[in-house]
Amino acid sequence: MILPERVQRQISTFSRRLRQCQAELKLLNAEERIEEHDVLCESEFMSIFRDTCILVQEEHATSPPYLTELTSEVQKIHNRALGYAYGIGDLYDFMPSWAHDDAAGRALIVDRSEGALSLPHATIPMMLEMLNIDPETAMQKVGKILPDPWNLHMKRHPKSTLLSRFRPDLPPLTATPSSPLAASVYDARCEVTSIDSILPTKLRMSSGSSCLAMTGTCGHKNRTPGLNFCLPDDSLGVRFLNPELSDVATQLTMDEDSQMIYVGDRSHVKSFAWGDNEGPYRFLYPVYTLDSKCSDGPIAVLPGGRVVRAGAGGVALWNTDELEMQGCDAETVIGDQSDPEEASHGGTSDTLFSSSIPRSSFIRFTDIPNLTPTVWEPLPNNPSTLLCAEYFELIKYGCVSIDLEYSGKTMARYLGHGGAVSDFSVSATDSQMFLTACHDGYARLFDIRQPLPVITLDACGADAFCEAVVLAHPDGIPTVFTGTGKHEQIKVWDIRACTPIYELATGNNAVKSLAWDSKRNCLYAATECAYMDRMGRHYDYRPGRVPSQSSQEGEASYEEDYDRCWPFEAWHAEDYFGYTFDAGDHRIFRYAFKEDPNTSILPASRASHDSPFGLIDLHPVRSPLVNASRPLADDYKMVNIPKTRRTSKDCKGKTCKKHTPHKVTQYKKGKDSIFAQGKRRYDRKQSGYGGQTKPVFHKKAKTTKKVVLRLECTVCKYKMQLALKRCKHFELGGDKKTKGAALQF
Repeated sequence: MILPERVQRQISTFSRRLRQCQAELKLLNAEERIEEHDVLCESEFMSIFRDTCILVQEEHATSPPYLTELTSEVQKIHNRALGYAYGIGDLYDFMPSWAHDDAAGRALIVDRSEGALSLPHATIPMMLEMLNIDPETAMQKVGKILPDPWNLHMKRHPKSTLLSRFRPDLPPLTATPSSPLAASVYDARCEVTSIDSILPTKLRMSSGSSCLAMTGTCGHKNRTPGLNFCLPDDSLGVRFLNPELSDVATQLTMDEDSQMIYVGDRSHVKSFAWGDNEGPYRFLYPVYTLDSKCSDGPIAVLPGGRVVRAGAGGVALWNTDELEMQGCDAETVIGDQSDPEEASHGGTSDTLFSSSIPRSSFIRFTDIPNLTPTVWEPLPNNPSTLLCAEYFELIKYGCVSIDLEYSGKTMARYLGHGGAVSDFSVSATDSQMFLTACHDGYARLFDIRQPLPVITLDACGADAFCEAVVLAHPDGIPTVFTGTGKHEQIKVWDIRACTPIYELATGNNAVKSLAWDSKRNCLYAATECAYMDRMGRHYDYRPGRVPSQSSQEGEASYEEDYDRCWPFEAWHAEDYFGYTFDAGDHRIFRYAFKEDPNTSILPASRASHDSPFGLIDLHPVRSPLVNASRPLADDYKMVNIPKTRRTSKDCKGKTCKKHTPHKVTQYKKGKDSIFAQGKRRYDRKQSGYGGQTKPVFHKKAKTTKKVVLRLECTVCKYKMQLALKRCKHFELGGDKKTKGAALQF
């Protein structure tokens, strides 16, 4: 539908304002008039976004038939402005929110950190020392620099888990004793368990909460596709299988009606059945292999057994009800492989895909012919309508709903995202609402009938990507969980009270994906350990500064523990939560909220059992999340530094003069090369560009790291230094003349 002439003139005015603003910003930047440049950026540039939202809101109030066309034109203006801001303009690392309006009832909920500086805990003292600034002087100017150590008074409820930290001065919350499920969530009354997993990419819970599945990578240098799955009602726990795809599995969806998991790489989709009408299977059985070479986007299952997968400009469709199933016999059993390290990936044979099924048809997007969805989510009350995120690398940051029953027609467009949309979440309790996670650091709650967000959550403080979100309704009360990678935590929000409530610890792991089990009132989190390389080696750890038991009473007392290490660049200090816990591996966490939880159920850290800190009852627990066929997944793991070492030469002490065991008393990492230091600064600067990537170095280089051990003879106490062998750490870039050269780490 053609827009009215009045609206077209307003759209043209906004486009002209944007061009003029960009020209002025370029001029000010070239003349190095920085203050005027920043003022113009905060005033005129951002007012273009806000004014376009006002236009959309005013037009939406009259319910015009051309609303979809209007929002499409406004989104084009936003895309051009965002492309300039993240590109040649270099205005922002994370765009501020512009779609909120408190006066119009579209609130922005801000989470104020306890510290004035949004930096990792170890970085702030180093920065102050480097700048020669006294901490007391800094506190007088900017306020509290570091958060206070955790103490028992921070618990909202006596049964609150030690792995939670509540916000101070909370307003009255929505949950009351008459809503016990919601009250247990808002009080952080939960039992926390975990299990080691493959490197996660996506975690999903089926709509009926009967199966949990997660795709990821494993094996040598994480080149093998993997799938972790769990049937919460059985006692086998989390299991692993290699889906035997030709590439890394990047897409995952589940269908509760057919009880099947669909896993896809760039060219194929495989389906596995976890049960039938008689009950769940003990293992997964392969059902279909679909050929999707021209469609490598997200997967969904429509009513009637139709499987669709997104591609450029449309979706491929398979009518599975008309397909012949592969035999579910003993020879096709999959899922009995319990160790992902045993999986190898030397290239899957083409014979495994010789019987792959081609698509039945292709549905084109009629209104947006070049739409390439990167993430989508079906609406719970209308599975044929999917919420889709546009391909951000094409400088498109929009979000639309597409109805595949009407030939891919665009039903609505939703504005306000300042970066790539990374996740969707819907809830069957309220099918009119959906939640988005965005790489601008915000989570946004939408009503499907309105083009602008109802509530905007400042999940990351314009400092990190918002990677994962969950919209839950315990006892019918809307509750939001947000996860981020950089901040290594999960935040819980009370939507009706418009406030963040508390943080949940993830053991210094980055949150990659979240899932909610409404049947059992449980939250699942797939997390990645950023301090472990692709070979499984840990790096950048230091001896932990573990709070002593007296620090629980309010005294600042710490003990340096060489048996319990802590990452140098961890976002939180050891005393930020009530339980010092470092995961040290990729893990799936389970937060089981209960009215009367056993608060001693906590995941085990990589500490020895005789650690001086902690309660006597803290121990790893075998739970439905833990695989019963393996040793406990929470076994303690250490950095790859030996505890003792038998020297190849005689001890140089005066009394020994023979081969004796030597105890490792201290270790330190050698100084990085100049290239490695530069790359670290470059990566830190490139960490937030709204999902856009910037040019990488095209230079071949290598760097090494060296570890020096301080050894002490266990007999005569003689001390000596021993340098370990230098080892290749990573290789950056590639030969420009070599086709397909890429980064290798």
